[in-house]
Amino acid sequence: MGICLNLLDARFLQTLRDGYDALTRTLRSTGDALPINRPFHSSGEPLLRDLDCAVINAVHALRRKEGLPPFDTVRHAFIEGAELYPGSAFREKNHIQICVRNPACIKGYFWPLAGANTTEPGDDPVAWTGPGGVDKIGG
Repeated sequence: MGICLNLLDARFLQTLRDGYDALTRTLRSTGDALPINRPFHSSGEPLLRDLDCAVINAVHALRRKEGLPPFDTVRHAFIEGAELYPGSAFREKNHIQICVRNPACIKGYFWPLAGANTTEPGDDPVAWTGPGGVDKIGG
């Protein structure tokens, strides 16, 4: 994952706070409003994360300003959805997202299985694309 802004690692949480502070200072000086995270649909969960995106972009800008190497990836866990069972801290839609900012970090990718829950039809069960081209696997 190269140089990763790993928001599951407590060491990077202060980096995020610093990004927020830099963003608020900049917006205060320009008179612009601070973005907000907004709900999507009627769930009430803040799935449209305009504030969080702006803070992460401010972190990247701070690194450039300080002459530090850029983060290649950003990783975070999202706790979303209804309780899995009454009183549970587990939720129906918990997941981890990784944002790859540096395409050189992508070594390959897999196509979904045919018939899997996807919007793209595919006739290959699984394919992997890597440095040597396409190798068919499965099938």
